[in-house]
Amino acid sequence: MKTSNLSLDQAPPEDIPFRYLVTGPFFGAAAGILLAIYGYRMYVTNWSLDTVALTHLLTLGWLTMIMMGAFYQMVPVLVGGHVPLIQLSRYSYYPMVAGIILMVTGLLSWKTWALVFALVLLVVPLTVFIIQLTIALFRLKANRPVVWAMRGSVFCLTLAMAAGALMIGMLYGWWDFPIGRNSLKYMHITLALLGWVSLLILGVSFHVVPMFYLTKAFPDRTAYIVISLVGLSIIGLVIGIGFRVNFYWLIAAGLPALAGFIVYLITMAKLVLTRQRKMVDTTLRFWQLGLTCLLPAIVLPAIDLFRIDEIFSYLFV
Repeated sequence: MKTSNLSLDQAPPEDIPFRYLVTGPFFGAAAGILLAIYGYRMYVTNWSLDTVALTHLLTLGWLTMIMMGAFYQMVPVLVGGHVPLIQLSRYSYYPMVAGIILMVTGLLSWKTWALVFALVLLVVPLTVFIIQLTIALFRLKANRPVVWAMRGSVFCLTLAMAAGALMIGMLYGWWDFPIGRNSLKYMHITLALLGWVSLLILGVSFHVVPMFYLTKAFPDRTAYIVISLVGLSIIGLVIGIGFRVNFYWLIAAGLPALAGFIVYLITMAKLVLTRQRKMVDTTLRFWQLGLTCLLPAIVLPAIDLFRIDEIFSYLFV
């Protein structure tokens, strides 16, 4: 059955996305508790392992768990893709949760053995997830903006995971790598936030905002322009960081993404203002708040490049 271009007959067993989606908020709450108890230790420097632990409790525990559940639900329903061996997703859930807990514990307590096990426990389910979604998305013949955004998102997750694994190994002297840990850190952040997170949110919003709020369709041409501009910045920033170019080149590399987000915001604002569903509810307020935070978040890292303190990097987060 198809409803608003949704393939409801292809929905996965409901327990698969549900277990990921319901677990994410618990990690978010745990991050809040950690911040309330040890907040004074979290804002000394973003190189602090306490800060890294808090960051990954949010990005891996909250964001990634929810995004994995969303992918397992949306790829079959939203774009009509078939996720192979969907039953593996049930078993991937447990090492994913255990890996996040061990990683946070290892970072907070400097327990190397915990990080070793965490690395294995996280890489295995994430690799399974990446393979499943890559097969499902690249088998699709429909070339829609949401499909290309999802493909880019999963590809960026692959590279972000590799960079993160390399950093953990370099931190404890397990291996050497020609790119320094500082460069890997910023490559990891760029790929994770601008690639993995942003591309998915952009792609899904092209479809669900018009569907939920009864607006006109987001223009495909504009959507492709936005995705291309963001993708261009991801490539430029990763290469620039790897070659340690100066700050001005990094800012130039980020300008396409800034332009893409401005185009996206203007287009989305026009659609929402002319929507047929005039009722304002909490979900719309969340979209509006998130979109309002987008441009300042993009600008703040550029300011941070010229400062010795790290206040603007924290404001960026």
